[in-house]
Order: sequence, then structure tokens, then C-alpha cells
Amino acid sequence: MSKKGQALNKNISIVRRFIQQFLATIKRQIIGLLRTVFVTRKHQRAGNAGFVLPTVTMVSVVVVLLTTAIMFRSFDRAKNASNVRVNQMVMNSAAPAIDRAKAKLNKLFKDQRLSRATPTERELDNVLVDKISEYTFGDERNLIVNCYDPSSGLKHQGICSSDKELKTAWEFPIDTDNNGRFDSYTLYGIYYKNPALSGTSFVKRNPVQARAIPMTITSTGGSCPNNNTAISASLAGVNGWFKGNKSLSLVKGFFVYTVTVPITSTENLPNNPPYEKASNSKGFSALEYEQDKIKRSLLNNAVIYQDDLYLTAEDADFKLNGGIFTNGNLLAGSTSGKSIKIYQVSSKDSCFYEADNAKITVGGNIATVGASGSTKFDLFPGKGVTPTQAQAISLSGNESVTDATTDVAYNNLAYVQRVNSLVAAQKANSADSDPSEVKKGIERIKAAIGLSSYTSDQIDKIRSEQLTLYFQKRTRRVPVKDTDGTTSPLQGTGDSLRPKDAWIYPTDPNNGKTGTGYTGLTLKTAGSTLLPAATEPSLLLKNGKEQLLGDRIRVGNNLPQLWWKNPQVVGPDPGQFVGPDPGDIQDISGIKWDSWDSNKPSTQNRYRFSRIQNLADAGSTDRDRDWELAAAKVPDNPQDPVGGLRVVTGAGIYLRTGDTAATTDFTTPIPGFTVPASTTIYDGALPEPPDSTSPDANTPDLKMRASAVYHYKQAGYSQTAPKPIACVSSFYYDASKSTTKNSKNKFGLPAGFDGSLPDNNGLSNNGIVYGPPTKSVSNYQAVLNYQSTLKYNNGRSIDDGLLAGALAATAANRTLSQQSTIDTAICALQILDESISFTDTVIPYGAIFEVKDNESLTNSSTVLDLGQLKGKTIGSATPPQEYLIPNSGIIYATRDDALVGKNKNAIILTNGSDISRESSYRDAEKGLIVATNLPLYIKGDFNLHTQEEFNTPLNSTWGNFYTRSDRNPNFACRPNDPKLKINGVDSCPTGDKWRSAAVISDSITLLSNSYTNAGTTAADTTYNAILVSGDTEQCGTGKCGLEDYVRFPENWNGKTAKISGIFMQQKKSIYDTSYTPNSTPPIRNWSYDVGILRQSPDLLAQKLIADTSDPPNEYFREVDRDDPWIQNLLCAKDNTNPTNPNKPYIIDKKQRPSMCQS
Repeated sequence: MSKKGQALNKNISIVRRFIQQFLATIKRQIIGLLRTVFVTRKHQRAGNAGFVLPTVTMVSVVVVLLTTAIMFRSFDRAKNASNVRVNQMVMNSAAPAIDRAKAKLNKLFKDQRLSRATPTERELDNVLVDKISEYTFGDERNLIVNCYDPSSGLKHQGICSSDKELKTAWEFPIDTDNNGRFDSYTLYGIYYKNPALSGTSFVKRNPVQARAIPMTITSTGGSCPNNNTAISASLAGVNGWFKGNKSLSLVKGFFVYTVTVPITSTENLPNNPPYEKASNSKGFSALEYEQDKIKRSLLNNAVIYQDDLYLTAEDADFKLNGGIFTNGNLLAGSTSGKSIKIYQVSSKDSCFYEADNAKITVGGNIATVGASGSTKFDLFPGKGVTPTQAQAISLSGNESVTDATTDVAYNNLAYVQRVNSLVAAQKANSADSDPSEVKKGIERIKAAIGLSSYTSDQIDKIRSEQLTLYFQKRTRRVPVKDTDGTTSPLQGTGDSLRPKDAWIYPTDPNNGKTGTGYTGLTLKTAGSTLLPAATEPSLLLKNGKEQLLGDRIRVGNNLPQLWWKNPQVVGPDPGQFVGPDPGDIQDISGIKWDSWDSNKPSTQNRYRFSRIQNLADAGSTDRDRDWELAAAKVPDNPQDPVGGLRVVTGAGIYLRTGDTAATTDFTTPIPGFTVPASTTIYDGALPEPPDSTSPDANTPDLKMRASAVYHYKQAGYSQTAPKPIACVSSFYYDASKSTTKNSKNKFGLPAGFDGSLPDNNGLSNNGIVYGPPTKSVSNYQAVLNYQSTLKYNNGRSIDDGLLAGALAATAANRTLSQQSTIDTAICALQILDESISFTDTVIPYGAIFEVKDNESLTNSSTVLDLGQLKGKTIGSATPPQEYLIPNSGIIYATRDDALVGKNKNAIILTNGSDISRESSYRDAEKGLIVATNLPLYIKGDFNLHTQEEFNTPLNSTWGNFYTRSDRNPNFACRPNDPKLKINGVDSCPTGDKWRSAAVISDSITLLSNSYTNAGTTAADTTYNAILVSGDTEQCGTGKCGLEDYVRFPENWNGKTAKISGIFMQQKKSIYDTSYTPNSTPPIRNWSYDVGILRQSPDLLAQKLIADTSDPPNEYFREVDRDDPWIQNLLCAKDNTNPTNPNKPYIIDKKQRPSMCQS
């Protein structure tokens, strides 16, 4: 040992002896003091029994003990200070790697190649791993980390037999002594994969996966036993995203392990830049960093609107609970003296009583409608505290602008015209000049459709769609007061391409408040503050309660989703688009928060965030787009919420008198005619002309129509070229057009669509299920070619050219819609020529059928009997068992004969009061999502709750809304859910048959339990669903608000339409553009269904994820060298050349663990 080391040991021995002597002395003094006390107490009288120290003695003891404690703490502080220095050294060493990992995660979640805000782990791999060079800094080498089982040390064995390697790891050199030569390596990896769910059994994590479920989840407490139980580490959440305990949020933990090791050998060292052997060969530091990405779904709102939300009460007082989100303005009030009251989400005793579940987010401004009614909002007074009437704040007087409501309202047409002009201006340029976001979006859509090649028309359509989305995010809305126009709307190029400033900013970006030259609106101020009054956000979070209207209503003042932020100082940085990140604020010059922390004067200045979330993210219902593709997709794992049922009703087969499916000549005139077969059908798509019309043998009549049905669970299924599981006849003879025939099914067929027996006079073949088609295009080439030429008498194709386009494309290059239009035609032809037989083996008879007209409602509709579909299994019983209503819940239904501006052909859901497949919990089983590009009708009670949140029901006046306290443990849950077991006891023993259900359509019409035709009187009916659709532009008639969002064609005559769920306006209706008046409106008992907050997020919830302005949660932990994750990282190999079979280790042999020495 060196002299320096000997001296150090000697000093340590001296200090140790001193401490021992000091403690011994203190010990003797304390014992002596206590003896004195006991001697003094010995002569006290028995009447004073008990041990009470005299004051002086007690003080002396306390002083001595306190002194001793201080002394020990001084030693602890020295130790802690040493630890702090060590921890700070570790942090300093790890900081560069952590910063690099953060930058890569930020880039990853802004990468447009990710299809959704909560990407699956496979999607993350597709971007981060497959494009690893884009995520590798110039001085880094990409690494591959093989998984070694911690118990055996064997590679790819044991718990490493699933995820076997990590490719998201890197190495870069560092110079620890600042001599200009690299002497150490820093290795770091990003870990995000979770073990696959295996039933409910525990699946241990391996050292190339994320270490644990997110800390954000495990650290969240609560007062509800059903929500406060530990979440098993075996549960992988939804594609690796874990649901928040009390809100519809998703959390994913990203772990980063970083280690710095010295270079201890000069072998194989690069010469340029210079490397050297480290002077300290034993230096080592390792750190674990966790970043929890939190994504909140917009489905924690009762109302979600893409455009202006008119919240009016004209027929009766209006009550609603929960949050509200609108990208437009919130325009509320009454012209008839009625009141509006917006409650918190539930009672103070609810498991979901949180401020975040009742926030009101407004992308534009807030203003009042009418002057005779009142609009009030309950503020959140804190957890466990009931709002009082005094805490309900009126909208009147708190508007965000001074302008008239008619000037504040948005001009939707002007906005569309602006976006279209921007798209047209860019389309005049080369596609090579498009922003990278647009290019990546095009590639993502092409990959989703899955064709080997695309026509120029297809590429042009996709490009237009992506440019539209790009400019919608960057263009503010247009108030009526804003009449600005321009002939040169673009500025910037490439990734800085954007509208002109007056179309981006609502106010002068230099001060954030001057509307002149922009929207023209004037912000409403009160001295140096802005309305609505608000608390500084960090103070609001700290206080945990709302005291001002702006604490609940968050106003964006029309700042677009992404806006251009110029650099703070002049320099090479040209600026950038900002919007969703925590630092993306726009200052408002001279304006202060109404309440801010006086100890932090720097927080007093008010600013705004963009409050916009483009609702196109909910997914397009158009053909060959998001929802049809999701229904056709095969899920990656049982928790992947895709893969579903598709029902496509064809346009039908039209033939002349005497023609059959085998007819091959449509050019030679038939006897009695001198012209070829007509290509014009009878308008109205009648099976044959009415009795009052003389038949024309040369004019084609409808002979058969069929639906092709697809399910992803079919044996041998291909998601890019699916085959039908069955054909369903939908030939419905409309008896109202004849005095001699009826609409029942023909004799010899099974009972069909209405359950009634066939009839000798029946002419229909409706709801009868046949096997899948067994023939191809070549068998019916002539008749299919003829069908593709058919049109109405106004010259419009009966399917807008869909069949013609399908026949023109090669079989390998047909989209889903093109494949299905051919399948439906062949189904109909084979039913017509009886080359396939009817069978209910796959689908029950009458589960899918057609109805006509329903008087003023629609022309032809495809009806889905949910009660029959939900009970029919498909595929093997191997878990998870599938049903015709799939585990994902996704059903995509459409009709080829639905034409915009021509007819209102639609989809009808019936028999849907109970949509559950099994009563017990299954992790794979979600609820229901019916998506269609057409109008949709719901007939009768839909998705009923068998349990309510509280055992005490809510009364009709909502007088007991906040006083209900007896929580029902069986509400919105299912028995045998392992997450809800407390000490082995199921806290949801009975469960609720209700499921989270959504319908996504062009428009939504609700029919009551008693509906038979448009003239009936309605009956009380309950609908529990998320209603996503378009609305009509009928503000001039007063029919454009939330009250008239869903259509009620019946005479409700004071009956109640109870709707519990979410109202979401995504667009303007394009098929059903008319408002259907009703004689008497229903009593609107509408509310937000808090059961939605308890469900595992389905695909809709994941698509509607909103980026929060809050930073991600971060956690740090120092780890040892023998930690399995560090051990595996130390065994990393150079993956710069992925094809090299003999990849070299990165660090020296003496630094590597024993398991990877060879």
C-alpha cells in the first residue's frame, strides 16, 4: 500500500476511536442521569404513582438526546453529501445519453409514419428500428443487445425466449479528463416493449423489455377500492399502453439504461478521432431513466365538436354533466328564458370526481346566445367537496371577446375555401416540394391500403387528403367578421410551408391581442387581465380547486393546432411549427393572470396554448380508409383493438326481361327492339316498374341484390385480399308498389328478415344466408361488364363507377372496396342462378337484411340485428374466442348504391339492448364500434346498463346529483377481472352487461321502441352510446345546436329520449343533409356516461388521443453493475453492419460480464 493510503487508513482509525470514546461518554452520562431520576422518584408517595420527569431533568434529557441526534445527523449528512456527490457524478455522466434518448423519443412521437398517437410496439419498431439510421447521431454506433436469462446466463433462453434482442441501443465515445482523447464509452438503450399477455398469468419481464409498468400508474392512488387495486405486472395494457386509474388516459413507460465504462485495452481502437486507454480503469456509472408518456383521450368529454357548439335551451331547461371540447366557439344561452347548467362529472363520492374529467376546452372563443336565459358552470371545489350554488359562475359578462355573437361565429364555408385554395396552390407545385409530413402521410396511407402499385388518380387523391390535413392544422378558423381574401395564400417552402400570417394567427403575433388585420375580433379585458378570469396553471394545479370561470373553461382564442413561432433572436434559425408541447405558449402582452403565486413574480404574465385537436384523427369512414381498413386488419395480438366484421351491400343485378346470369350478349337487340340493351334503369331502383307503368322488356329491372360479409377470423384470411365468409340476399320486393304481390320471402326459403314464414305470393329473398361465392369474374364477365355501364335516367352511374373501376384494375391491385363490389355482384349472380345454397352455419338467417323506404326516412337500408350477431361464434374456441361482433367491436357496414345527393340509403341497428358477448371479463373483448360512411339509424333501446354508478338513482330534476354516495361496485365492470380482485375477492361479483359502444356515421337518427313508420308516436327509449357523426348547416332555422344534433323523426309527444354517452360532431353530413322535423321534441335526459372512464380504451379512444400541454413524468434511479438490464447492455455488440454474422462486442473483455466473455 502507498504511503498516502497508509496515512489515510491511520486517520480513519483515529476518527473511529474518537467516535467510539465520545459515544461511550455520552452513554455513561445518560445512564447516570436516568439513575438520578429513578432515585429521586423512589421516595415519592404511592398516591402519585406514575413516572413523571421533573421539568429540569426532562429538559436535560431532551437536550442530551437532541445533541446526540444532531451529532449522528452530522455524520449522516457527511455520508449523504458523499452520496449526493456520487449521484451528481452519475447524473453528469449520464446526462448526454439521457438527453439524446429524450430527443429521439420526441422525434419518434412527431414522426408522421406512426399511424396513431398511441402506436403499437410493432409500429414503434417499424419507425425506430427499421429507420434506425434516422435516429442515430453522427458520433454514434448502433448496437444490438442480446437477451441473457438472468437466472441461467444463457442467451435467448428462459424468459428471453420471446423478445430476444434490443436494437434501439447506441454507443458514443467521451473524453472524461478533457485531454482531447476519448477514453470511455457511453452505452444507452431505449426499452419500451412489454411482455405479451398470457391469459391472466404472470409473465416475467426480461432485460431487453421495459422494466416495469409505468410508475405513473402504480403511484396513482384513490378513494375507490375498485380503482385503487394494484395492476398486475402481467397485464400488458393495450398494446403496451396502460389505462389511467381515474380517467380515459393511456400511459406508456419508456426506460433508458445508460452506462459509462472506461477503455481498458488499446486493441481495435480507431485512430481518428484519437482514442486512448483510460487512466482510471475502474470508473463506472449507470443510471435508469423512466419517461412516462401520457396521452389523454378526448372521450372523457360529454360533448366533442369540430365546429361551433351551440349550447341552447329552447324547449326546456338543459342539464349536462362532464367535460366539453370544441374546436370552434362555445355559443351558449336561450332566447326563450330557459336555463342551462353544466355540472361536474359526478357526485363527490364518485370514483371519477376529478377536475380533469369536467374541463371545458374551447378552441375559439366563448359568447352568449340570447339574453333571456342563463348559462352556469359548476366549478370544482376540491376532491371530496360538493360544489355549491355560489360556486356556479354565469357565462354572461364573462365572454372572451367584446364582439357580437353573430360576428364571433365561424364561417365554415370561408374556412373550407381557404384550405382548398392552399391545397390547390401547393398541388400546382411538384410533389417533391411537399412537406415531409405530407410525404410520410402519403406513404402511411399507401402502406395501409397495401397495393403493389397505385394509379396517378389514386396518388392524387391521397395527396389531396394529406395536404388538406396539413393545412387544416395550420389554418385558423374564420369568424364571420373576418372577410379577408388573397390571391397568394402560401409562404415558406418544404417543412416551413404554411398559410400567410393573417390566416394563421387570430391576433398580431407580436403582442397576442390585437385583432386588427387578423380576425378583427377584440379580446375582452378587465384592466390588465383577460376574460374569462383564470388562475396561473401551476398554481391551479397546486391548489387543486377551481375558483374562476377560466379555471374550468380553457379558451384558445382561435390559435390553430400548429402555428409558426419565430425565433426569439435574429439568427440562422428560421422558426418552427409549435402547438402541443408544454413550452408552446403564445404570450399576451401586458396581460396578467387573475391569480398567481406572489412568491413567483415571473409567473404572473398570461399566455395561451392552442386548444385545437383535429377530429379527423378519429378516422375516416370513407371507403378504403381508416375504419374499413381497421375492420379488415388482422390484430398483432389479442389486445390489439383491430380486426372486425365488414358488411358490404352491393348495388344489385339489373337485367332485361328474359336475361339470366348466364347471358353473354347485351348488344344484340332482343325481339321487338332495334337497339341494344338499355343501360338506364328505372329511377328509384324498383325491382320492376309499378303496376301503373307499362313494362319495357329492354329496360333492366333489379333481379337480385346481395351483401358480402367478411370477418378477419376466417380460416386462411388475408387482410389485403379477404374472401367473404357468406353471401346474404337482400332482395326485398316492395309490396307498396303492387296490388297483387307481397314482400314476404318466396315459398321454399327459410324464415327470413321478419321471422315470418315464406308465402306462396311472396317475391322477396331477404335475409337468407348463403355460402361464400365459388365463382370468379371470368364466369360472369359479360354480365359484370354490362352492370358496370348501368346508370340512372339522369346519367349518373348506379354505383358512381365503382364496379367499372374494379373490373379495370388487376386482381392483385384492387382496393377493398373494389374487391367487395365484385364479390357482392358474384354473390347476387350465384344466388340468382342457384349455384350456391342457403345455410345458416356461419350467420343466422335474418341477422342481416334489407328494408325499404320507411316513408320519409330513407330509400333502402341494410339492417344489422345485433342480438343475433353477438351470440354467433366464429373460429376456434382457442382463447380468445371470437364472435360475429368481434372482440375489437369493429363493424364496418356500407352500401355500393348509396350516392351523395341521390338517395339516403342507410344502415339500421336493431335488437341492440344487450351487446355483450360473454358476461365474465375477457381482456380481449371491447365493446362495439359500428362505422359507416352512410346515415345510421338506431331502433329501440340500445346497450342498456344493468347497474348504475350509485344504488340511489338520479332523480328527474337532478336535485340529488351531488348527494348520491352509495357507490355500486358492479357498475361498468365484469366479473372475474383480475385487476378488480382485492385479497382474492372479486369486487365486481355481478357485473354490468353494458359495454362501451360507439356509432360513427354520416348522420344519426334515433327511433324509439314503438317505431313502425314515420307517423308513429314514440315511446320512452334509452340509448347508451358514443354518437359520432355529422350535423346539418341549419343555423338559419335554429336547428344547428346540440339539441338537434341527433335526429328524431317521430312524434315524441313528451316522451323521454334518455341518452347517456358522448355527443361528437366530426364533420358536416354529406348524404343526409336535410333536417327531419319532429312534431314534438323528446324530453332530453342527456348525460355523460362515466362508465366509459372505466373501460379499456378501444380503437376510437386511442385515435382520439390529445397531446397534453403537461410535460411527461420522469423518474431517475442509480443502478448497480450487476443489475440484469445493465449486464445485458454491457454485452452489446456493434450493429453498424446488421448483415455481419460476427458482430464485435463494443467494450473490452475485462469490462464485460461473465455470460458474454466468449
